[in-house]
Amino acid sequence: MPLWEAHDGQVAELKARLKAMRARLGVTQVEFAALVGVNVSTVRAWEQGLRRASPMALRAIERLETAP
Repeated sequence: MPLWEAHDGQVAELKARLKAMRARLGVTQVEFAALVGVNVSTVRAWEQGLRRASPMALRAIERLETAP
């Protein structure tokens, strides 16, 4: 399922997907934030389940997730 279609009940899955994606890309939270175009505190909040990403940010993340 595309990240931007996720619902509140899937926060744990999103947290895991974001961490796994960063690991696959070999980037830190700071580097990931730059790739997505957000502040590092935003990435931290997403990974801790404290904040939901906007649809625009989720689409940027989805592009990174599907990139070769």
